[in-house]
Amino acid sequence: MDAKFLTYDVVELAADPAFQAYALDKVDQPAWDTWLASHPEQEQKIKEASQLVQNIRVKPLPKSGIDTAALWDRIDQASPEQKATEAPRKGRRIMLRWVAAAAAGLALLIFFNLGQQGLTTFEAGLAESQSMALPDQSTVQLNADSRISYSKKDWKENRELELNGEAFFQVQKGKKFSVKTPGGTVEVLGTSFNVLARGKEFEVHCKTGRVAVRSGNSEVILNPGDKVSKTEQGALRKGSFDESQEVDWIVGRFRFNNAPLEKVMGSIERQFGYKVDMPQELKATAFTGLYESNNIDSA
Repeated sequence: MDAKFLTYDVVELAADPAFQAYALDKVDQPAWDTWLASHPEQEQKIKEASQLVQNIRVKPLPKSGIDTAALWDRIDQASPEQKATEAPRKGRRIMLRWVAAAAAGLALLIFFNLGQQGLTTFEAGLAESQSMALPDQSTVQLNADSRISYSKKDWKENRELELNGEAFFQVQKGKKFSVKTPGGTVEVLGTSFNVLARGKEFEVHCKTGRVAVRSGNSEVILNPGDKVSKTEQGALRKGSFDESQEVDWIVGRFRFNNAPLEKVMGSIERQFGYKVDMPQELKATAFTGLYESNNIDSA
């Protein structure tokens, strides 16, 4: 489970798609139960955030638009006045009524994402990977600290999802399949490919089939063995790799070629769930080598 949830206050937690999926549909309930058992001090925050999400889940919009007054009434009813509770991250006391008022924008966000689109979210936390099947039986394998979201209701007509992190896709043939990331969009019909979209990094490897990668006004077509990455200037740079080999991270290998040590340590943190502290002057040091995720000693 992602350590970021420890730092969230009630509103931030309620706004998180992974928590919304848990609060509304009990997605990944065993993982949340285990996390809560390890952090019992978070129980009250979980209850308040769950109540907020549950109570502001609304019915589909009337054709005339949003009934703002009714929406505010529901938010107001969702959090009756109680004694102030502690919000550890900001070190100040927050009245539950204030939480409901501050969440007005959140209510509208959940309205559109959950009420109209039926948003489904899958997430792999630190030190874990997750595999899942999409509604068309395409499959996704998520690397650690990665997330996908899509509309299950519209999937048959619109095979589109959002990715933050890294994932390997095996796509069934059919209508256009799109992966949207902060760095660019990947479109295919039926193929297997890997997408890395983490921070400023954006990289796509085409293993089988044919892949179109778009970023801004640029487009690159990839065939098996082709890859593309985004430069610091925002351009798409095409390269190649051995498509006959397994994707490294799926088999637990993590290779680096002249990579900044800060990037290597970030990868180790995700794969093992550890926090690595290092001197500022070492972060830019170049590193070439590999480690295996099933062996902390190799790292």
